[in-house]
Amino acid sequence: MNIIWIQKFCNISQNDIDKSIDILIQEETIKKLEGNIMKIYIAHSRSFDYQNELYTPIRNNKELNEHEVILPHEFSNNSSNSRDYYKDIDLFIAECSYPATGLGIEIGWAFDNNTQIYCIHKEGTKVSDSVYAVTRNAIEYKDTKDLLNCIENIITNNDIKRKK
Repeated sequence: MNIIWIQKFCNISQNDIDKSIDILIQEETIKKLEGNIMKIYIAHSRSFDYQNELYTPIRNNKELNEHEVILPHEFSNNSSNSRDYYKDIDLFIAECSYPATGLGIEIGWAFDNNTQIYCIHKEGTKVSDSVYAVTRNAIEYKDTKDLLNCIENIITNNDIKRKK
C-alpha cells in the first residue's frame, strides 16, 4: 500500500522503486561484508518492564539499529534459544540490574564461546559478584539516555570483529 501511494502521488515508476530497493540491498550487503554490522545480543532479567525500559529506547535509536540487535523477548515471552545460538554473537551485553538465573546461564554460554561480554546496570543497583568472574566490563547508567550512550560507546569503542 505504501509503494502504491508513493507511485501515485510522487509519480515514481515501479522500475525506479525496484532500482532503489536494489541499491539499498546492495548497501546493506556491503556493510555486512565489510564487517560494519555486528550481531549484538542484549540479555536481561524478565522481572522488570524491559519492553518500555530497554526495548523501545533501543529500537528508537538510529545508531544502534545499524547493527543486528537481538532483543530476546521482543516477540515472545518464552526462551527458546539453544546453546548453539550464542556461537555467532559478536557482542553480548547483559543488563544486570535485576539478578536472574536465566541471565546468568546466558552470560556463561557467551563466556564459553569467547564472546566479548559487557554488563550494564542502573545506578544504585548491585551487580552479582559472579558476573565479575566472566567480565570486568561493568558500566553503570543513570537513565534511558545514559543507557543508550553506554551501549553506543560499547559498540563504537571496541575492536570487536564480526564472527564468520
